[in-house]
Amino acid sequence: MVYVPTSVQWAPTVADIGDMLSQRTLDINGVATGTFSPSTHPTDVQVGRLVTDIAGEIVGECGTIPLPLEPDAHQVAIIGTAANVEAGFFSDSSSAFGTLLASRYDAALKRLSAAAARFNADGAVTPSGAPAKPSYSGSPQIGPYLGMYPTNYTGLASQW
Repeated sequence: MVYVPTSVQWAPTVADIGDMLSQRTLDINGVATGTFSPSTHPTDVQVGRLVTDIAGEIVGECGTIPLPLEPDAHQVAIIGTAANVEAGFFSDSSSAFGTLLASRYDAALKRLSAAAARFNADGAVTPSGAPAKPSYSGSPQIGPYLGMYPTNYTGLASQW
């Protein structure tokens, strides 16, 4: 069973967070499982609560996320939850990575909030924001509206 911690469609699963923090998904035997579970620290339930908290924070900041921005909200929620996992469970050993994630989350949340505010009734983003049909380079995993393209970071988030 996949634990989905909140009802918004764009909310990440604990497996999504595990993808970002694969080195943090060690079970009680020290084996990396690739996701959080009852036998990892933190557990899947603990990470699920953090996802719910971040999703609530995103909705509180941005309001209802327009459908075309949901992939961006999904990525912002992954980054924010990963930052909270690092800060809450591993702050003594990885403060630099946790700080990097927190900084990226804050910046991405601001961009998402601005894009959501500019989103107009016909489903396009106004010219002062990102284009409705973006042309971009970088990882397609990260949202086209927000321009969250890490350029040289090769730490735990090396899949970027």
